[in-house]
Amino acid sequence: MQGTVSSFLNGLPVVTTAAETIVVNQVTWPVYDQMEPTKVIGTRMQLPLKLARAMTDHKSQGKTLDAVEVYCGKEFAPGHLYVAMFRIRKKEEYV
Repeated sequence: MQGTVSSFLNGLPVVTTAAETIVVNQVTWPVYDQMEPTKVIGTRMQLPLKLARAMTDHKSQGKTLDAVEVYCGKEFAPGHLYVAMFRIRKKEEYV
């Protein structure tokens, strides 16, 4: 699910997606001892978010990507969509 961090509520990110708006809570993971796999030696807290980045056609020059999501709204020169689509590794996966 892709979304945008739209604000913060009590220090937690509020993420807005196409379907809903949610507050992302922290998750605590146990850290186990390597010598005694059942012994918890600590915990790790994190926000379960995955960073997404945008890339222009020019920045992607020479790259081959496994997947892309192309925003086709403000092309200002002929061939921009062509350049974006030909960065994808498998051409049969065009949507």
